[in-house]
Amino acid sequence: MNNLQGKKAILYRRVSTTDQKLNGHSLSTQNNNLREFARNNGMNVVREYMEDFSAKNFNRPEFKRMEEYVKNNKGKVDYILITNWDRFSRNIGDGLNVIYSMKALGVEINCTESWIDYNDPSHVLILSVYLAGPEVENKIKSQK
Repeated sequence: MNNLQGKKAILYRRVSTTDQKLNGHSLSTQNNNLREFARNNGMNVVREYMEDFSAKNFNRPEFKRMEEYVKNNKGKVDYILITNWDRFSRNIGDGLNVIYSMKALGVEINCTESWIDYNDPSHVLILSVYLAGPEVENKIKSQK
């Protein structure tokens, strides 16, 4: 993990009602984990966004507000932190598109529980696995 001291971060947390109840990914648990990670790594939290919305796509009100903030404040955000990749996206294609569009704005999306080293060429494979798992899980659930 790179030196994160002094980096500016947005904390993003998301639940779906079912997931919150069944898997313990509550907004408060995510909040505590994200804040602790930022504090332990000397990061400055510039904004926080939370929502109760599906991650099947990025048509989420708070995510859109966060994207707008990043675009309007270029250079003022280094990271968007999430606790788990399934909190970010359950669609591998959309997830990768958003990650690389944010990267083009100078913002890295990363996960406190499964950190990605974007300087390692194998990050594409690792990130794809992390993003594919939740998509497959959703497809299996929809078949039941």
